[in-house]
Amino acid sequence: MKRMEMTTSSSYHSTPNDIQNQSSFFSKLNEETLPPNDTFSSRPSNSNNSNNAKRNIRYLVLIILGILLLLVIIDLSTSSQHIQHWLKELLSWMEFHPYAGVLVFILVYALCTVLFIPGAILTIGCGFTFGYVYDTSLTKAVIIASTTVFLGASLGSIMAFLLGRYLFRDCVLNMAKEYPMFEAVDRGKS
Repeated sequence: MKRMEMTTSSSYHSTPNDIQNQSSFFSKLNEETLPPNDTFSSRPSNSNNSNNAKRNIRYLVLIILGILLLLVIIDLSTSSQHIQHWLKELLSWMEFHPYAGVLVFILVYALCTVLFIPGAILTIGCGFTFGYVYDTSLTKAVIIASTTVFLGASLGSIMAFLLGRYLFRDCVLNMAKEYPMFEAVDRGKS
């Protein structure tokens, strides 16, 4: 393999004056375009108050979600199964109030998604309920039930994402430190 030699013309050579002119040009450019260093480091005086308020809201939501999750676990482990009974009552109420039932069902399904309550009972119950309400048109019942379940699951997923992204971001980042891929994705997007 032959070694290639590069030939340079005199236009590629830099003199000390050229280098000095270039460095002074870049330093002037930086002075004109970049703000002083203390601009980014200074914080508004109410930053601690907003951090404390955010922390308090985070703890309040965490406590409420923890209590609800604990109640679900206790309810599922006992024989009384109040949540299942409550969901059956909701589905029977939806039979008599189909339009309001759609909106309530979407909200309940979203809440169940956030709280990790399995949605199988709700999905099947929604299909049977709207199938019974719209017994003259099975196609209409399937479309309404499918759309209702889809909107409820989507809204619940969005709520869970927003909770994890903004309210519980620090907790998620601490858990993600164990996995370098998550940290690389987080650095890449910001």
